[in-house]
Amino acid sequence: MLENPRARLLSSSPYKQGTVVYHMCRDIRAHDNDALLYAQKLAHGKQAHLVVVYTIWNYEWLGGTQRFYDWVIPSLKEVEVTLRAHNIPLIVHVEHRRTPAYTYMETLSDVGAVVVDQIPLSFMSRWKSAFQKKYPTTPLYEVDAHNVVPVWEASSKQEFTAHAFRRKLHEKITLFVDDYSTLHKQAASLHHAPVDWQAIETNLVCRKDVSGVGSYMPGEQAAHAQLKDFFKHKLSSYEESRNAIDKDGQSNLSPYISHGNISRRRIVLELCKHLKPHQHPSQTIREIISADHNGSNGARGSAASFVEECVVRAEVAENFCFYNPDYATYEGFPSWAKETLTKARNDKREYLYTRAEFEGATTHDDIWNAAQMQMVTSGKMHGYLRMYWAKKILEWSPSPEEAMKTAVYLNDTYELDGRDSNGYVGCAWSIGGVHDRPWFGRPVFGAIRFMARSGVEKRGKIDTYIHTWLSDKHTSHD
Repeated sequence: MLENPRARLLSSSPYKQGTVVYHMCRDIRAHDNDALLYAQKLAHGKQAHLVVVYTIWNYEWLGGTQRFYDWVIPSLKEVEVTLRAHNIPLIVHVEHRRTPAYTYMETLSDVGAVVVDQIPLSFMSRWKSAFQKKYPTTPLYEVDAHNVVPVWEASSKQEFTAHAFRRKLHEKITLFVDDYSTLHKQAASLHHAPVDWQAIETNLVCRKDVSGVGSYMPGEQAAHAQLKDFFKHKLSSYEESRNAIDKDGQSNLSPYISHGNISRRRIVLELCKHLKPHQHPSQTIREIISADHNGSNGARGSAASFVEECVVRAEVAENFCFYNPDYATYEGFPSWAKETLTKARNDKREYLYTRAEFEGATTHDDIWNAAQMQMVTSGKMHGYLRMYWAKKILEWSPSPEEAMKTAVYLNDTYELDGRDSNGYVGCAWSIGGVHDRPWFGRPVFGAIRFMARSGVEKRGKIDTYIHTWLSDKHTSHD
């Protein structure tokens, strides 16, 4: 079955017979899920059972907050309903720190293969290595259900510029906008009781003080509703309004994409259908990516800008994390950036803040404080301000290493779309010049691109933004 370019076999021998387990992780949806569809096709070919497993890490880990589970558990509940309607059981496996990650394997009879989501992060690399060591004869498949172009198909190496990656992605994207096949009802099912959600929620071990998903409604159905609303009300003005701080011009799809409630491929397919309902998506996407991002008016220019942000920028982030194991640290920065930051290491910092001061939004800069409080309160910071936010952490930290650690910690703790390639690369772009180029030198930043408060103030009614998110907190200017 390796004719599917979205899948790859990680083991030495392929699936022959026995129950197929789909180990769901970041792609939490029942439809449009290439990993689930691939697992079902494997099982169907041998008239075998298919089981879906999701693991909850029941111990404290970075990003393991009540907010994370406030999104994940409703999403999983929706998935369970859909899977059971298709005669496919969902097993939620609770993993304790000293419990092997694969104890569910011992409760299932005759496991013939395991299919996992492609996740380019270090925890998944460790999981795959440990699984293969413990179960060397069990076929393990990895499926990229997240990206339009599978990460290993987009490029065979780390791309150091967005320009180089964009060219490769544009050349291949028309080959990967095929529509999804349909999830079929399984003829017979292994008997498993419904998930005891009350027990799982009661016994969660996580950081409880970070909770709530703001105005969002998690899940697959909500993701599609959000997409339709974006097309109806925002797409036509996206190019001009997405960076306006006083406007809600962004798609607000990132939490849904990050948790896999919707795939970027489905988003592109629906975009093409919205623009040219009677034209094949491959032709429409070709027209979109050939449009001048800044020279086209109306929906076409905004569509090109949206594809750039939603697909190109997101998938170059996947490329970086997939090929660079140091994606979340200073060591992952390009050589020119580390060199210039080293030269600026001893430059005088006008302000220095501890991680606790950053976390508490107690800096001298009311814009920064407001952005931090927006993230803490709602789980989502305005996209344009995420750049300013990270760059100021570099400016006000004792070292670039510490700055990156602080930015990653705050992002992964509070953002609904944290613990994601986009977040790591966003921090690394802002602090370490990843996918950027050297700029004019200045203290502390060296040749890293600088962002000034004055530039942010031009992006809309900043006083309204500050008042909205700081309320009774003390506000001041540089």
